[in-house]
Amino acid sequence: MQGDRSVTVSDVADFCLRQFPDLVVSASIIQEERTVRLVLRDESFVDIFVGRTGRYSYHWQTGERRYRFNNAPHYDQFEIETAPHHLHTPDSSTVEASVVRAISVEDITRVLQFVAQRLP
Repeated sequence: MQGDRSVTVSDVADFCLRQFPDLVVSASIIQEERTVRLVLRDESFVDIFVGRTGRYSYHWQTGERRYRFNNAPHYDQFEIETAPHHLHTPDSSTVEASVVRAISVEDITRVLQFVAQRLP
């Protein structure tokens, strides 16, 4: 699986279930087959959106807290060195720099490690 437009949500779901069995309980394809929802061991979830034009989003929701890595354009992105790649955190009213760049093995791993480090 590589970070290109040929990656499918099925590829993403299979990779996550195989590589993160202690974290990912289930994976289902939702939203017109462009998003995979991973349910995690603490019952929180990660939605991974695979856009047709290179857009992506990793959205982790745990209770009322939401974290989102994506490459959607924002009015204030000129202040972010990694624009358009950025991270939304629950305690910030703006976006932050991000190490995530695509839907790839490396970036899925980065996101799920980020999540695992913050679980109880």
